[in-house]
Amino acid sequence: MGFLFFFLINILTFYLEDDLNKVITAFTFLLQNVLLGFILIKYINQNSSFQTNNKINNFLSWLGQESLGIYLWHVLPILIAKHYFAGLTQRYYLFTFILLILLLFIVSIMNKSKFLKQYFLGKL
Repeated sequence: MGFLFFFLINILTFYLEDDLNKVITAFTFLLQNVLLGFILIKYINQNSSFQTNNKINNFLSWLGQESLGIYLWHVLPILIAKHYFAGLTQRYYLFTFILLILLLFIVSIMNKSKFLKQYFLGKL
């Protein structure tokens, strides 16, 4: 119930334009994420079938191990593209979309390539 309350406050304050409401919006967004995290943790602890599901656990484990490398290798090109395509929002979004598709392709072959794991992520 608390998550829904903060979600509604966030929606209402998003459309108001003064700085105080922007701070309130940011704060409620943070609270939403914290509450959502607590709800998910509570659900995971109560639902024993979730803990025995190896596919979900393996995926979450892989995501946790690879997320830093994925984050570090996609942020800089997007920021450079944002500077290069300043004012050209359609081209920027198209470039970002293509870059993310290429990133997903590279991540999909990382499990097959020892070279990518060793030199780009520092894993053996």
